[in-house]
Amino acid sequence: MRILRKAIPVRTLQTVETAWEVSLKTSVEMYTIWEMTGVLKSLETMDENLFDVIEDFIDEKREDYEDWLESQES
Repeated sequence: MRILRKAIPVRTLQTVETAWEVSLKTSVEMYTIWEMTGVLKSLETMDENLFDVIEDFIDEKREDYEDWLESQES
């Protein structure tokens, strides 16, 4: 928990919202960068449960983005 708290800015610990809104496309691109650079693998070795939660979230966002892309084609 100590490592995770160091990664989260103190002021965001006191809110239920994120500090900024990011587009779905930007989020998916960021997750891809995390995968390609090994960030997610590092997280998996640090905390497997947290990794599983984040991986599920990323999969959901990717599906949302694919659905959005399909809707734009029609």
